[in-house]
Amino acid sequence: MDSLQDEFCLWVEIYVLGGLDEADQQKFEEHLSGCAECMEQLGELKRIMDALPLAAVEVTPPVSMKNRVLGRVLAAGRAAAPSSTVDDTSTRESSESTEDQEISVPSSSVPSPQTKLHRLPTKRRNRLRMVCAGLAVLAVALAIYSAILQGNVSGLRTELAASTKDVAGLQEQLALAGAPSQELKVDKVVQLAPAAQDIVALGLVTIVLDTKGTHLLVQAEKLPELSGSEAFQVWLIKGDVKQSAGTFLSSQGTGAMYYTFDPQGYDTVAITLEPDGQGEQPRGRMILTAKLAE
Repeated sequence: MDSLQDEFCLWVEIYVLGGLDEADQQKFEEHLSGCAECMEQLGELKRIMDALPLAAVEVTPPVSMKNRVLGRVLAAGRAAAPSSTVDDTSTRESSESTEDQEISVPSSSVPSPQTKLHRLPTKRRNRLRMVCAGLAVLAVALAIYSAILQGNVSGLRTELAASTKDVAGLQEQLALAGAPSQELKVDKVVQLAPAAQDIVALGLVTIVLDTKGTHLLVQAEKLPELSGSEAFQVWLIKGDVKQSAGTFLSSQGTGAMYYTFDPQGYDTVAITLEPDGQGEQPRGRMILTAKLAE
């Protein structure tokens, strides 16, 4: 029966990890109520498990492990039956022949009960030390990992704060750049006229002055339909000098363009239909035109 009780002591770790089924758990708890050493070992293991910041996910122990432990318990129970009896007569004769002789038995041939009782606790203590060492290593690793994560989070927060500050600065600059000037003044409004009789397009040119410079706003409608890479191009003209003010595309015959320029006495503005938007001089047909200076 002592052997059976000792085998129950091997269930402490499995019990702590929740690996026993209901029947085995009940048997072990009955054994636990009368085993002070198992109670002490159980308390130490629970304290270690509770100290971990991140508990491991509950895992069902392998079937082979449970079968091996239960097999040893059952085998120990069957082996507890007494061995074969000894004939009384031969026992008496043996006693008479040896009663005057001293029997000397080497101490190492038969283990004393005290030796056996101390051997099993030593094994359990060694096993407990190994379990404690493993759990301690795991706790240290988790602590290091937590510190690394905390450092990364702090770094990300610093970067986020810096990025937020940069974005705020850019938004402020954008707001200042996009804010309308308080000294905005319309200098001139000119009607664009068709450059030929078969053209039905109409347009308007507005010249605006502010503290940032002189701006040209061109608006046109009923423009010819574009195809391929064609584009409309705006020209500022002074005598034979033609300066491109930019290109634009139309949507359902309507288009517009905004251009900041340095006024140099340009006297004419014109819109042409170009094969593409890459020309430095007019190549296509003139669509709309207007005089800027009388």
